[in-house]
Amino acid sequence: MTINKDVNGKALTISLEGRLDTTTAPGLEEEINGSLENIEELTFDFAKLEYISSAGLRVLLSAQKKMNKQGKMVVKNVSEEVSEIFEVTGFQISLLSNDYNGRYGKGHMKKLEIEADVNQLNDVMAFIEETLDEAGAAPKTAMQVNLAVEEIFVNIAHYAYAPGKGNAAILVNVDKEAGELSVQFRDTGVPYNPLEKEDPDLTIPVAERQIGGLGIFMTKKVMDDVIYEHKDGQNILTLKKKL
Repeated sequence: MTINKDVNGKALTISLEGRLDTTTAPGLEEEINGSLENIEELTFDFAKLEYISSAGLRVLLSAQKKMNKQGKMVVKNVSEEVSEIFEVTGFQISLLSNDYNGRYGKGHMKKLEIEADVNQLNDVMAFIEETLDEAGAAPKTAMQVNLAVEEIFVNIAHYAYAPGKGNAAILVNVDKEAGELSVQFRDTGVPYNPLEKEDPDLTIPVAERQIGGLGIFMTKKVMDDVIYEHKDGQNILTLKKKL
């Protein structure tokens, strides 16, 4: 396995090429342990990583525990095969991956797996805004998508796993041929279909209305389509917006 390191101020990017297994994991751990002083942001680039075993996962977990005390850690450009290993082992990590013309649909797909916590909202919004910029979304469209994403993620963070904790996966697909953006949220929390919630009565004076319920209502208003299903133990909510 080849390990490449790039330091930019307090940010360190480690790019791996080849196989992260029992024989190569100790070398990576040694590199990490000698490189984290004064680092506040650690990024692993898995664009050329072909394989990961439990030994590799243990090294990543150890690195994440260290970074939790001094900053944050993310993994990007994860292949579908490696991503599946993370999923089946329940590996909780901020996961950013790119797939092209993959199983999630035609176009440019990105995936972020992150803890369902309101403290992670800034990272979620940065992920969405980067995609909107790449897609060339108009300012009004971008604002509407940002509004909907914030409302849905915060709802998951507050209610999906309460009083415990869990992860949420956000999958973004830009279909340039159709001129459409889709944002899909997945969590394994309590089954809940927000579309079944009754819309607020806007004819009632503001002072007399019940608090709550505006988030999903606004989401339905600004998106072209909102779809919910519960499948394989997951809440799956998909937002669609014409670009």
